[in-house]
Amino acid sequence: MDAQWFNDVAENRIAHCRKTLLAKGEEYSRNGERLHNFKSAALLDGETPERALWGMAKKHVISLRDMVDDTDKGIAPSFAMLDEKITDWINYGLLLEGLLVERIAKKMQEDREHNAMQSELKEAIEQFKGAE
Repeated sequence: MDAQWFNDVAENRIAHCRKTLLAKGEEYSRNGERLHNFKSAALLDGETPERALWGMAKKHVISLRDMVDDTDKGIAPSFAMLDEKITDWINYGLLLEGLLVERIAKKMQEDREHNAMQSELKEAIEQFKGAE
């Protein structure tokens, strides 16, 4: 595969992933929460949204592994099957990134709030000591 052919394949995949994410986003979002299904599934099973997503994504990873195993036997997947499974695999990665970015941002906010509270407490203690 030459560079231009690969670039065409990659650009086509990115466009298809974007289209699928937008369409599925309409289907699975609730009340403006794009990651609703993973968060709801997590509540049902008492796990994190990331773990819920991973459970849902595993079937796609297994399907891709099966395709690779089939190639060892000289069996090639159809373009339709490849298209579906690669798109799902990439999109689950993007959805996982969304969950993790949200978690990191929340942790950073909590840390800022904690540090602000610590500073206020330290200041109050210093003022109390000064009043004695």
